[in-house]
Amino acid sequence: HLSIRRQRQMCIRDRNNTDDYTRVLSQINSMTTFKEASSFVENNIKPDYNNWDDKEKYADRFLLIIEKRFN
Repeated sequence: HLSIRRQRQMCIRDRNNTDDYTRVLSQINSMTTFKEASSFVENNIKPDYNNWDDKEKYADRFLLIIEKRFN
């Protein structure tokens, strides 16, 4: 699971969308591979948030943190 410290470090967290954030982390934590998690983010999360336009730096950092969770 993503630790609380890692969860707090995730820079794309929008405090106004705490329920969404919690839901996404829960779903990612239920996955078994980075490939599965990154596909979920690319296909299900990014489209819901305007594909994170102008937030590429944050998106890359978010995926890096997720990748570390699976290594």
